[in-house]
Amino acid sequence: VWEFPRPKKSELHPTMKTIPLIAYPMGLSSQENICFQLHKRYAVIQDLATAVNHRRKGVAERLMKSVISYLKNNFPGIVTVRLMVSVQNEEARALYEKLLFRPAGGKKRYYGNHDGVMMIRSLV
Repeated sequence: VWEFPRPKKSELHPTMKTIPLIAYPMGLSSQENICFQLHKRYAVIQDLATAVNHRRKGVAERLMKSVISYLKNNFPGIVTVRLMVSVQNEEARALYEKLLFRPAGGKKRYYGNHDGVMMIRSLV
């Protein structure tokens, strides 16, 4: 568990809210990792990365299931998990839907030249 001081709004990240941030790398190896941010009633998956040679082997699914289980067991006040995904990343969107995440809005040009979709999953 890595704890960081409160993030500040900046030119590099103008939407950053000043909340306590805790990042949890829960990787299976140095080739995979996932980080999330805790808020009062929800968590946000900030990053999920799998090395190219480890993709399509269920690694991302295991990481996501681990985080969901970890949140349920350790943070009873967290009732939902949120994440953003590119509209163009059909494989990731299919994985998240398999894990019961549902689209809940979007942001134009979130990824520069293409849109992002917010997906939410209940933990209760």
